[in-house]
Amino acid sequence: MGRLASGTKADIKIDEGGTKKISREHLIVEVTRIPGKGFVHIASLYKERVNPTYINQTPLLYGDHIILQTGDRIILPNVALRFEIPDEEATEL
Repeated sequence: MGRLASGTKADIKIDEGGTKKISREHLIVEVTRIPGKGFVHIASLYKERVNPTYINQTPLLYGDHIILQTGDRIILPNVALRFEIPDEEATEL
């Protein structure tokens, strides 16, 4: 996930109004299947130096891996997103 810009390799491109506070490749959401448990969605930063990023009210720091749940808010500079998981892919631990 990253800023809408030429040359970005992000699968999800966010138009943040041209402020360039979101990196071209800013956030990774890794989806892993746990046999018998469903899918786990894990958020982490793509690189060490990015503008402040939060999951709900918790700062996401480089090296952190946060398991996302339906309804979590991903807060990027100037943009807030709500994370949703379809019922058939419900995250379970």
